[in-house]
Amino acid sequence: MKAFRSKPDSLSFRLPILPPLVIGIGLTLTFYGLIIAGPLDYYLIRRYCLCHEVAVITVALFWICMAALSSKVLEITKQSRLMSSASDSLLKLTSGVDEIARKDRAGWLNSQWESIEPRLRKSWFGRRITQLIARQIMRSNCDGLDDDLRELAHRDGDRLHVSYGMIRIAVWAMPMLGFLGTVIGIASTLGQIDSEMLASGSQEAMNCITAGLYVAFDKTAIALALTMATMFFQFGVHSAEQNMLARLDGLATDSLMPFLSSKESSPLDSTSHQLLAELTDRLGQIVSESAAKQSDVLIRSLESCHTSWITVLQKHESALADAHRQSSESIASAEAMVRRSLLTSIDAALERHSDRIAAKESVSLLRLDASRQHWESTIREHFQFVANQQKEYCQRLDTLQNVLEQTGEIVALERSLNENLRSLSDVDRFQQTAICMTEAVAYLGTQLERHGALRVHHDAESLPIRKRAA
Repeated sequence: MKAFRSKPDSLSFRLPILPPLVIGIGLTLTFYGLIIAGPLDYYLIRRYCLCHEVAVITVALFWICMAALSSKVLEITKQSRLMSSASDSLLKLTSGVDEIARKDRAGWLNSQWESIEPRLRKSWFGRRITQLIARQIMRSNCDGLDDDLRELAHRDGDRLHVSYGMIRIAVWAMPMLGFLGTVIGIASTLGQIDSEMLASGSQEAMNCITAGLYVAFDKTAIALALTMATMFFQFGVHSAEQNMLARLDGLATDSLMPFLSSKESSPLDSTSHQLLAELTDRLGQIVSESAAKQSDVLIRSLESCHTSWITVLQKHESALADAHRQSSESIASAEAMVRRSLLTSIDAALERHSDRIAAKESVSLLRLDASRQHWESTIREHFQFVANQQKEYCQRLDTLQNVLEQTGEIVALERSLNENLRSLSDVDRFQQTAICMTEAVAYLGTQLERHGALRVHHDAESLPIRKRAA
């Protein structure tokens, strides 16, 4: 809340620009954060507040105005409370001091006023009283107190008007931004529509147009709604400040005028009262006589004017009747001429227009006939091409079917080959096993013969065995 409070030495009714601007931007970010995060995630709020960047700027201006007006409300509440306390203190100082001479009262009041609380002296009412007392001390008399009161009241009124400058600009800018967003939305919608689709009058084109306009007018709606809310709030705050200013002026006048005014009233004696009464009676007689004479002169002048007007009307009545008749005849003849000329020109224009329409119709029929013949030849060629393609596709399908059948035969041959290969591999393994066993027997016989356990018979039957073993 410190950002809303004015500095103690600031001017009355002044509105600083930076604090409401910063707070308004913070409120805008908070508002959109609540929309995105979920607490304010409603359809209408998203529709009107997030429809375009222009709507976001309008909402930001609204929150800036709300921050500025809220600061004014807080300052009015604070200054009203201080003004009540300061006026009570001033009333206590100025009551019961009739023994002080009037020429010394300004200095005495200044010294007494400096002794009260600083927060009361630095309030708006306190600064007004301080300025008034200082002016009386500088002038050395209190003859110009009325002028000082009026001047300071006018100055505070001007400050009050100037303090609403930023708010007035924002209130003016919000509807303008809404209209700008609507214009941008309409231009964008029209730019995205296909001209051929629009010329055909299809429902899709109408839906596209209505959807774009639906978004475009939402910007104006949110801008006008926020502008009205701001204006109502501004009216209430401005009325409260004006009431406070009037109360401040009244309290300053009622507090200082009886105490500092140098005009002392002197009672009138009986002679003065009698002389004043005689002058009043004489003045009343003179005024009544003058009014009677003026009424007689006025009545006579009105009668003479009435008579002269009747004479003039009688003289010019016949002339006016003749002029009216002649003007009526001329108007009727001119009307007949204009009617005839208009009918003639309209008939000629209609004939020319019908001839043009007939010529354009014949040209259009010729063009349509040529286009129809061109499309028929094109369609026949296309059908012939499609038939040829179909025949070619059929031939290719037959070829593919033959290939598939041959592929099946190849697969069967491959299977028989695989089985033969497996059989051959089994025979090969048996042959290798027999050779290994023969080599093992030969090796075993060699070892037994080497150790003397087996005697070798060198006959013709054993030679082939050894050769095979070797």
